Amino acid sequence: MTHSRSEENIQALVLGALDGPEADELLRHAADCESCRAEIAAYRRTADALNLGVEETDLPLGYTSRLLHGAGVPLATTSRRPARPLLPWLAAAACLMLALALGAWAWRLDSTLSAHRRENAAVAQLMAEPGTTEILLTSDTSAAHGRLYVSTDRRRGVLVFGDLPQLPRGREYQIWLNAPSGRVSAGTFTPQPGGDASVYLQPSRSLGEYMTIGITAEPAGGSDGPTSPRVAGGRF
Repeated sequence: MTHSRSEENIQALVLGALDGPEADELLRHAADCESCRAEIAAYRRTADALNLGVEETDLPLGYTSRLLHGAGVPLATTSRRPARPLLPWLAAAACLMLALALGAWAWRLDSTLSAHRRENAAVAQLMAEPGTTEILLTSDTSAAHGRLYVSTDRRRGVLVFGDLPQLPRGREYQIWLNAPSGRVSAGTFTPQPGGDASVYLQPSRSLGEYMTIGITAEPAGGSDGPTSPRVAGGRF
């Protein structure tokens, strides 16, 4: 297989649309061609990232047929056709599906980044406000430590933690605000691999109405009330 022919077939190889003999021939060529090996690796990393970044979902009824028809792929009929002439169309359909997945992944990534940017801007604004109150948070059971920064209007807060113990899969930390009238949840979070965490708080009631704050380890999604000992906390 020539180098130019190999380059043309790399996308079909990665997408599984290249038949056995041609795939074997391309791989033999790539074994001696550094540029083709690098291109195959790059396409495989892209495909793996898309598989991880896009959630699985059930396709609407007839979606595959409409997609293949839109890509110009002949649908199955009663007559048998040679497999080889369909290869370019199968590759085109696979590329179209990859493009759709890439678009969905890019949209989700942009939405996530936009939410992070908005939260980071709110945190920076609160930290820069004069009169922000700082509350020390400590732990009796681990090296976890942190601070709660409360805005002057007592309506917003930033919870900053370090050295939080890593939790097993299916568990996350839940924030509890405690008042004489009862306890309320202020959300859940998962720290970074090093145990650091930064959480923006904006409860429905003023933080000035609460007496203490604490966090516990709970099942993913949170609990109606604490189901484990307090990991860390502090007093307003």
